[in-house]
Amino acid sequence: FMLLTDAIHSAAFFSMLKQIGAVGSALLKGIQSVAVVALSAIVFCPREETQCLTPLKAMSALLVLSGMIVYAVGSAEKNAKEMVQEQQKWENRSGDKSDLPSLEIESLLES
Repeated sequence: FMLLTDAIHSAAFFSMLKQIGAVGSALLKGIQSVAVVALSAIVFCPREETQCLTPLKAMSALLVLSGMIVYAVGSAEKNAKEMVQEQQKWENRSGDKSDLPSLEIESLLES
């Protein structure tokens, strides 16, 4: 039974890895780790003291979350800059802005 379960888990993981890439998979593993720490503390702390949230576990979870937030903010800024560059390419191709792709870049940059 365990061999079948492991095979299904591995197949699902590599399928996900193919679809979202290594960075996306690592981010999901980070979310999974934080969720395991939090849920273990909530569910198992009353029964087993070793499962309680310690300062070290909390700091580790916060470090993972802050890294994910920094990556997400950096990715959003990079994507917004790429969209601006793409719009500028379109503007340089023709003076007429009516054929520009409809991009709401200003709202992305303001947020």
